[in-house]
Amino acid sequence: MPQLTRLVWVLAIDYAGLMALTLWQALRGQPLFRPDLITTVGAMTLAAVTGVAATWALRDTDRTKEPAPA
Repeated sequence: MPQLTRLVWVLAIDYAGLMALTLWQALRGQPLFRPDLITTVGAMTLAAVTGVAATWALRDTDRTKEPAPA
């Protein structure tokens, strides 16, 4: 799968996670711009997982390429 396709999938899943986090926050009656500690930790975890997944998505997986001559 090409790198950009993987990145689009990562960002789509991240967006779904962000919507789920926002819904969870709303159902618990938390203000949008003044979240409690649990919501903040969830958002930070989502951001960290997205960063790791984006790094994975953009890595070069074609191991058949010859290294460039020096």
